Amino acid sequence: MNTFRYTATDETFDLLDFHDAVIDSIQVSDHEIVVELEAVNILAGHPLNPYSVAKSTDYCRLIFAHPSLSHATLFQEEKSHRRMECTDLQDLEILQFERIQQEDCYLYIILGLDSHFCKWVIQAKGFSLHWSEFNGDAWFVD
Repeated sequence: MNTFRYTATDETFDLLDFHDAVIDSIQVSDHEIVVELEAVNILAGHPLNPYSVAKSTDYCRLIFAHPSLSHATLFQEEKSHRRMECTDLQDLEILQFERIQQEDCYLYIILGLDSHFCKWVIQAKGFSLHWSEFNGDAWFVD
């Protein structure tokens, strides 16, 4: 397993930007869902970002801890959709990532593009994001 230099958690969720992040792989076990990402953006106000602008990370790992629910839906043609295993998502590009606080856990909703538009819903105790380097300015920085 890789050793990462930085770790962010739910406490700073609003200072992370997953838009256009590409998922390389997803592994599911009883205790966690591990998502390998090409990169994400760390906003300027994030306590781990020493720069005055949002920065893109290198390869990173997103871990959902103690998931109690995970289901993905692929929206195919007009009003047609099918449920699928999250591990079947390949090269998913995240368009929106939302977190909703529940009583003793969080509901995460990821909307993105795989071969078609899709929605992935995860209920978990929390998450952590791990990366090692800041690779440059985020795509939206002027």
